[in-house]
Amino acid sequence: MALAKFRSRSDRAEPADPQVSDFLDGFSIEVMPRTAAKVDDFRAILPIGTRVYIAHIEGTSIEEMVATARRLSSDGFRVMPHFPARIIKDEAMLDEWVARYQGEAGVEDALVLAGGVASPAGEFDSSMQLLESGAFDRAGFKHLHVA
Repeated sequence: MALAKFRSRSDRAEPADPQVSDFLDGFSIEVMPRTAAKVDDFRAILPIGTRVYIAHIEGTSIEEMVATARRLSSDGFRVMPHFPARIIKDEAMLDEWVARYQGEAGVEDALVLAGGVASPAGEFDSSMQLLESGAFDRAGFKHLHVA
């Protein structure tokens, strides 16, 4: 399934304004595990090294998230999974997620956010609480984006 062809610059027409090209250089994309499963080969549509955010929607298992991260990482993409505070029950769960992403998929980057659910599932309700836990520091994560 080809969503769009972003792969090479050579087969694209020049934009009317070169600033558009400069603005889009280094773009990122976001997927969910269920939509990623419909894409046969991301390398056919994205340049290697593209940052790919993996959205963690309530009801998506950590197993699906880690499998998607592993697949994209092994294909050469810069994987940045979501860590939604309000669906993480406690520090033990956060530590497990961090360890699994790092150990099973080689992830070193994360998007830390409150999440889309209204009521927290446990002790976290903000991105700042996840950062203050120290879990990402202890694991040696390199880049954290915060929303």
